[in-house]
Amino acid sequence: MFRDLGTTVIPGTWSPELRHALASRLGRDVGAYVTADQADQPIAIAVGIVDHRLPSPRRLTGRIGYVEWLATDERHRRRGAARMALNELLRWFDGLGIDTVDVHASNAAHRLYTDVGFITPAASPLRRSTADT
Repeated sequence: MFRDLGTTVIPGTWSPELRHALASRLGRDVGAYVTADQADQPIAIAVGIVDHRLPSPRRLTGRIGYVEWLATDERHRRRGAARMALNELLRWFDGLGIDTVDVHASNAAHRLYTDVGFITPAASPLRRSTADT
């Protein structure tokens, strides 16, 4: 998943940081939804965060959703597992009253996102990074 989005260096320290963040934030401002196969093994996951920005005419509360991750086991791709997890994540955002959700889609997932209602926004995202990613 990370390499599909252009990440070339994956530091070993990210996993413990993730465990800590999930332990303190899951169910509050982080939602995670897993699709499992018939043997109850996870095959896809959708993870999203609630981002708190300043209120504006486009975001009255300042809250916006972001699809952080959508990943599917390679053996189960193109069978609807990612769509199921993503739809649950989007329902979670809806339940929180978040009406705008952003994502940075890989080429492989672009069609799925447009199928569930994502559009190309008028403004293009730009990024400044001081780290090699």
